[in-house]
Amino acid sequence: MSDEESLEVNITSNETKQLESLLEQTLNQLYIARQVAIQETSHLDNTDREIIQNDYKTAITIFEELKNEISQHSTFNSLVNFVEQKEEGTHELNRAKLKAKQTQHTLKVLKNEIAVEKNKINEETQALNVQLGMLKDQYQDELWEQGVKLRYSTDWLQAQSKQHEIQLEKNAHDLKNQVDQLEKTLEQEHRVHDELEDFYSMKLGEYIQQLVYWVDKYEHDKNDYDQRIATIKSEHANLLERMTAAKELYASRQAEITAYEEIKEKRRLEEIHLAHLNANATKIQAWWRGMMVRCKLGPYKVKKSKGKGKNKNK
Repeated sequence: MSDEESLEVNITSNETKQLESLLEQTLNQLYIARQVAIQETSHLDNTDREIIQNDYKTAITIFEELKNEISQHSTFNSLVNFVEQKEEGTHELNRAKLKAKQTQHTLKVLKNEIAVEKNKINEETQALNVQLGMLKDQYQDELWEQGVKLRYSTDWLQAQSKQHEIQLEKNAHDLKNQVDQLEKTLEQEHRVHDELEDFYSMKLGEYIQQLVYWVDKYEHDKNDYDQRIATIKSEHANLLERMTAAKELYASRQAEITAYEEIKEKRRLEEIHLAHLNANATKIQAWWRGMMVRCKLGPYKVKKSKGKGKNKNK
């Protein structure tokens, strides 16, 4: 039986109502948190605000789909699909790291080109200054109008040179900001990847422990049943003369064993169902903690500095 089939069969109506109530509370908290985030991020640029709003929108959409699916089908398919998409995001992170390395290399090449271009402009500026000095010496006896034109040319060349320098510094600053933003994004994605990897390792260890437990339990129960069968055969051989009474006694004992096995099987299915619910609940909690860290909610919320707020009011 697959995970989807087990969810559809084992979730009771009471559990479905409890999950719907919990999801409804979570959605209300997300709506409130989104409104607060919109107000608190008004000082950020459009890109950062869109990232935060998209994160809230994604979380709200996932919980709404999960709530509808639980109420209609009593399954977690939408949440399972979302977790699988997050695993694909790990591969995207690796590709982003490679792209960051390429960006760093490109930045280094651009810095070298900027330095060469700056040196070239400085050499041209120095050459122009020398030429201007020579022109001043050669035409110092010319009319005042020629002197004004010469000064105008000198100022224009210096302004052009200054404009080139300012443009180069601005381009270098923009590239540096882009690299810093990529480094922050990679650091955040790497932290999320480490948390998911630790969670998967923990769950794998739990599944292995459960597998060992059930194998040992099967061997123990099998030996117990073998001993009971041997005892019943021995009693049957010794009480052959009382065949009628022995058959009635055997039928009674067999009914007890059957009832015991049914009760035991029912308990085993309940334990498997409870373990499955706990595993899914753990996944939801881990995902929610990751969302709180990325969206800076609850204990991860960034506190405002009181000093900066006073300066702004002044």
